[in-house]
Amino acid sequence: MLNNVPPEELPVIVIDALDECGGLRHDSSEKGDHSALLRTLQHWVKVDYLKRFKLVITSRKENRITKIFPEPISIHVNIPSGNDVKPGDSASEDIRIFLESHLEGMGLRVALIEKALDCLVPHAASTFIWATIIANFFELDPEGRFAMLEKDDGKGLKGLDSLYSLYSTIIKESFGHGLIEEETRAVMSVMNAMIFAKEPLDDNALIMLPKVKIPGSDVDRLGLIRKGLVPVIDSGPILHFHHQSFEDFVLSSFFLQQHPEFSDVQDRVYYERQLAVLCLKTLTSSKLHFNMCSLGSSIIKNIQATANTTIPPLVSYSCQYWADHLVHTPSDETLMEAVKFVMYEKLLFWLEVMSLSGKVYEAYLILKRALTWKVCLQFIFCNTPLMLAGQALNSHHKLTLFIRDALRFISAFITPISQSAPQIYLSSLSFAPEQSLVATKFRSRFPSTIVVTEGKPSQWPMTVFAAEHHKDRVHRLVFSPDESTFASISNDGIMCVCDSETGHCISGPFELAHKLVSGACFSPDGRRILLKFKYYAVALDIVTGEKQFCIKGMDFVFICHDGRIASTHWIGGVRTGIVVKLWDGRNSALISERLFGANGATLPTQFSLDGRFLAVTRESDSVIELWSLEDGKDPRRFSHPPGDLLSFVFSPTSDFFMAVSHKKIFIFGDWTHKK
Repeated sequence: MLNNVPPEELPVIVIDALDECGGLRHDSSEKGDHSALLRTLQHWVKVDYLKRFKLVITSRKENRITKIFPEPISIHVNIPSGNDVKPGDSASEDIRIFLESHLEGMGLRVALIEKALDCLVPHAASTFIWATIIANFFELDPEGRFAMLEKDDGKGLKGLDSLYSLYSTIIKESFGHGLIEEETRAVMSVMNAMIFAKEPLDDNALIMLPKVKIPGSDVDRLGLIRKGLVPVIDSGPILHFHHQSFEDFVLSSFFLQQHPEFSDVQDRVYYERQLAVLCLKTLTSSKLHFNMCSLGSSIIKNIQATANTTIPPLVSYSCQYWADHLVHTPSDETLMEAVKFVMYEKLLFWLEVMSLSGKVYEAYLILKRALTWKVCLQFIFCNTPLMLAGQALNSHHKLTLFIRDALRFISAFITPISQSAPQIYLSSLSFAPEQSLVATKFRSRFPSTIVVTEGKPSQWPMTVFAAEHHKDRVHRLVFSPDESTFASISNDGIMCVCDSETGHCISGPFELAHKLVSGACFSPDGRRILLKFKYYAVALDIVTGEKQFCIKGMDFVFICHDGRIASTHWIGGVRTGIVVKLWDGRNSALISERLFGANGATLPTQFSLDGRFLAVTRESDSVIELWSLEDGKDPRRFSHPPGDLLSFVFSPTSDFFMAVSHKKIFIFGDWTHKK
């Protein structure tokens, strides 16, 4: 299709500041997004039809970026900045025109403007953000700001010479004179909400933060804060910093040195808790209620419902991000009680908002995130054993069970709920299993819905989803270390990488060069998969499916704690020994190799799942040896069970392993074995 489009009509795609696309410095979780973007661009330059698009990128010169776009396939244009800027450069002239336009709008004398330009333009050093901020700063008090330039004949620009110094001067001028403690707290609350909030908050949300609104007073603290931040915020009703660099400044050590009165501003945990409390207060209030969009009919679809009605911004924000803020917050009973109230009283209303917002699929992930909150984490995997042991479940255990049931509820009815919010009550509650905790909790509150008299299951089905991405029989399935994704490989050499919660194919299908895959394992970071063949293994990028490298050997495994790859190699035709080689899991560079005395060794051999051990069969001595790859000490030896062994299987923790024969399974551990 693209081949028929004339070159002049192809779109031009611009990525500005690629080096800054790695997420905020305070949020390392977004670094993975930047890596994924770089991998996508790397794939882009290798695909012929994508090369037809014009791609324009601005960025600092960083190795990780220039490697993707080397000179032969791209044109590099160097734009001078800092000390490299020379008078008369095009960027300097552009900044001069920009500043001149702004200064003229302040109604100042021409001579004063020229003097200011001669001082400011060289200091801008082709940095437009500095020019923009200084123009905004001067606009608040032109006469006073020009007086600063005249000190030291305008050469020093003390307090304005660098971007961070300029930001620091703005903070001192706006908030450095006579603020009482409550006002300082209000400033920090607002600035941190602007930094840590997942989306910009409006004034109705910000005034609910601690110390911002004075009960029974007409003092507009938010207005004063807004006025003080004018040089660094966008124009418009929503408070939003003009540039990422101001957030970096607030979170820097330079900020703490210059403004010790704001020493708590970098306490992320404290301010994440503020936002978590704000979200939970909103969700537990009457603002979240039944029939959020006042629908007049139960057969209205979401696209019709949201055409004439909008959900309040704070309610929408709280529904989407309460768990994001919660996971950064230490547990306490107040927050726990709020979460319980939302789950036990407002769960279906919350689902309404997510449905009407077109974010039902995100609702599943939000509840999964809530389960990782520190209070819940210790109970996630212990609910069933506790019940079987006859122990009473405390309220936290019950909440964990309830959230997990809510996940099944959403997964089972996600299609009707995503299309029409009323289906939460009409069909989902009606057809949910009798023993569903969610249905049991809410069914009696909505008695006018459909009643199913026969055929309703008592429990949720064991099958969570069916992933139907293959046309041929699937013979290999392997999970990533965090179990968030899995890779499936079929007999026709097709590999798919899927989401473990939904079964959706998130990358692929990829056609493998060879079909006879004998095994597979993920790298510890989940970004690569190692496919094992008879005499070699191939590492593939799971996003692009591209081959990263190839390693020769008989068996392979990733070592979990450091990402190295271990491989086995037989020595001699009569198998006089086994060599284990260790490779760099990023580039396949050989790190080391070690000979294990294994005279008389026979198949099978097997690595443990975490790469710590190697099991070797020695029929001549009637033993099974368990070698440690970490220290290479003398192996543990186990009596060889009768008959021929087909394979070994290790437990996930390597505490024990099983030897499988034709008719029996032998379990080894603690120097003994059981049949």
